[in-house]
This record gives sequence, structure tokens and C-alpha cells, in this order.
Amino acid sequence: MAMISINPICPRFLNDWSFSIFYNYKEISHAMEVIMHESCHFLYFEKWRNLYPKMSPKKFESPYIEWHLSEIIAPIILNDSRIQKLLKQKAFFYTEHEKIKIGDKTAPKYFTDLYIKLSEKNDFEKIIKESYQAIKNYKELFKI
Repeated sequence: MAMISINPICPRFLNDWSFSIFYNYKEISHAMEVIMHESCHFLYFEKWRNLYPKMSPKKFESPYIEWHLSEIIAPIILNDSRIQKLLKQKAFFYTEHEKIKIGDKTAPKYFTDLYIKLSEKNDFEKIIKESYQAIKNYKELFKI
């Protein structure tokens, strides 16, 4: 469920698969990106719950690394060429994630490369597991 709101931040609520969407986007394409981004979260966390059923839902919110990973993975998925056929607009990463360096790459580039490598096998479970292991290895970088 999408709730039209004066809030430009667009929070999502996993317990009932709802989110707020800002009422005054200048471009419909931006609203579409937000809708797809939030929908991606619902499906992502549904898969996450299947893989890690004992994990507390509070980890799906800031400041936990599980939340950070969800916010990095959503634009990666939306920028996948298969999704871009529908969205037709580049999805953007949070600026704070763009500032994080893992080796010589930004965090979004690091996880995009991992996604591309793993998506060849068309195994989303493996993408989540390996991305989760990677972000745990660099968790100190995500204390923003």
C-alpha cells in the first residue's frame, strides 16, 4: 500500500508492506523509482526472512548493516538491465554510501560488481548470502 504524504523521505513499513510517497514529485519517473525501490525492499526482506528466520526485524532498520545492505542492494537491482526495461531511469544510491570506500571502489560499486558476478548464476539467495558476508567484513565502514 502506498500512502501519499507531505514527507519527502518516503519511509517503508515492512510489517504491512506499506510506504509513504511524496505527493509533489516533479517527474513521474522519480515517483516510479521510489515505488520500485520500496517494492524491492519488501521482496528482498521476504527472501531475507526465509534465509535468516531468527534475525530480529529491528536489524532491517538504520543503523544496522542489514539495513545498509538493503539500501545498497535496492538500486543495484533496479539498475539491472532486466528491471531497466520497465524503470527506464537510473536508480541512485544514498550519498553516504557513495562516500564509503572498500579498497579502491565505492561501496555501491563494490556491491554492484559482486551482484553482477553472482547474478550470472541467477541465484538471488547466493547474492544475499555473499553480500551479507562482505558487508559484515567491512561493518566498521558503515558506522555513519
